[in-house]
Amino acid sequence: MTFKLDVTVLESFAGTAHDAIVLYETAEAPARPPPAGARFVVSFQLKRDGRFVVPDGSYRFPPDRDVIERARVLGKRTKIKRH
Repeated sequence: MTFKLDVTVLESFAGTAHDAIVLYETAEAPARPPPAGARFVVSFQLKRDGRFVVPDGSYRFPPDRDVIERARVLGKRTKIKRH
């Protein structure tokens, strides 16, 4: 299954900041997309065709304070791979 999520970006930890994106996430059936208004920290990739996708090796966590701080630190250290 592939979910198309209209996402409001609250904070970007690395790369180009966006106010909103359309994010595609795949999951094994049966699965449900996150509920409307859900907040989470997610790692995603920008594909050459312009789609933002959550690859199999990525993560999605609830946005607790520890996760956000760790994402900020990791975002500062991560090299961004350009197409």
